[in-house]
Amino acid sequence: MGPRQDEEVLPLALFSRSSEDEAPLPLALVAGSGLLFALQAACLKLAVAHGVGALQFVEWRGAIQLLCVLGCLIVLRPLPVKHWLGVSWSQRRWLLLRALAGFCGIALSMAALERLPMGDSAALGFIQPAVSTLLAWLAMGEQIRRFDAVCILCSMVGVVLISRPSFLFGGAVEQLDPVGIGFSLAAAVTAGCVVVLIRKLAKTLHFTVVLLYQAAGQVVICPMIMPLFGSHWVRPDPTALLALICGGLLGFCAQVMLTKGLSKARIGKASALRASSVVFAFLLQLIVTPNEPITLLSVLGATIITLSCATMLLHAGRHRTAGQFGVSHVPDMKVLDQSSTEFGASNIPDKKGLEQLSTEDRCWPAAQPTMESARIGSRPSAIAPTQLEMSPTQIATSMGPT
Repeated sequence: MGPRQDEEVLPLALFSRSSEDEAPLPLALVAGSGLLFALQAACLKLAVAHGVGALQFVEWRGAIQLLCVLGCLIVLRPLPVKHWLGVSWSQRRWLLLRALAGFCGIALSMAALERLPMGDSAALGFIQPAVSTLLAWLAMGEQIRRFDAVCILCSMVGVVLISRPSFLFGGAVEQLDPVGIGFSLAAAVTAGCVVVLIRKLAKTLHFTVVLLYQAAGQVVICPMIMPLFGSHWVRPDPTALLALICGGLLGFCAQVMLTKGLSKARIGKASALRASSVVFAFLLQLIVTPNEPITLLSVLGATIITLSCATMLLHAGRHRTAGQFGVSHVPDMKVLDQSSTEFGASNIPDKKGLEQLSTEDRCWPAAQPTMESARIGSRPSAIAPTQLEMSPTQIATSMGPT
C-alpha cells in the first residue's frame, strides 16, 4: 500500500533545513521596520511640538492603519470576508489579546516619547528581553542562565546611565523624566508579549487579520481612556496633520514588515535586529529635535543595552537549537535509506554528508500542518524550526488536524 498523503512531506520537513529560515529577506524586513518605527517616532515629536497629544496620535495611527488594512483586504482579497475576523473563537481570543497588548505597548511607548528624547526612549524600549527574562524568574521561577544574568546586569547599568538618577549623579547632569522612564520600561514588558503573539498568530493567520485587530484596538480603546489621563482632542494645524498622516502610514508599513519578518525568521536573530531602531532613533534625534542634545552618557547607556540584549537574544537562539532538540531527533540511516527509496533522494542528505554534520547542524526542525491547511484537507507544510520540539515518532502521530 502506498504512503499516506501526510507522509509525503515528512522527508522534506524532517531532513532539510528551511530555506525561509536562512533567507536574508525576513531579517531585512525586521531591520527595515526599525527605520520606519524611528521615522514614526519623529512624526510624533513633530505632532507634539504642534500641540497634539500622544493618545490622539495613537488614535490617528490606528485609524489610518485600519483603513490601509481594509483596503488590502478588499483589493487583494487574500481571504474570504467570513475569515477577516478569524476562523475560530480560539483564534479570535488570541487576536483580541494581541490587540490589547499591542495598544498598551504603542500607547506606553508614545507616552514615553512625549517626555523623553527619541534615542533614550528607543534604547529603554529595547531592554524588553532582559525585563521579560527577569519577570519570568520572579513570577514563574524560571531559571536564568549565567550568561543571561550577566547581560541583564549590563543592561541595568545602561538604564542607569540613561536615566541618570539624582542619588547617583547628583545635580551635575541633566536627569530624564522619571514618568517617561517608567512608561518606556512598561512598554518594553508589553513588547515582549506582542512579539510572542505575533510569532504565534502569523503562523496560522494571514498578516492582514493580525493587523486588523491591532488597528481596531487602537481606534476603540483610545477614546475610552483619554479622559482618564486628562487628554483631550485638539484640531491639528497643517504641519501636525501631515505628521499624523505620515505617522499612521509609516506605522502600518512597519507593522507589515515586522509581522512578515517575524513569521519567517528565527526569533533570536529577528529580535536582535530590532536594535536598528535604536540607531535610527539617535540619528533622527539630531535632525528632528536638535533642542534635545545627545549626551555621552545616553550613547554609552544605549550601546550597553543594545549590545547586551542583542547578545542575549542571539545566545538564546543558539541555545535552543543546540540544547533543546538534541541528537535524539536525528533519524538513523535505515530511515534515510527507506525514505530515499520511497520518496526520492533530492531532499535527503547522504550518509557521508550526515556524518560530517556537527551536533547543532544535525537538529532538523519539526513540522506541523498549519491551521488553514488542516481545515481544508490540503498537504501540511513545514514551519519555523524553533516552533516545536518533537521526535520523528511524535511528528508522525501529530500530522492530523490541530
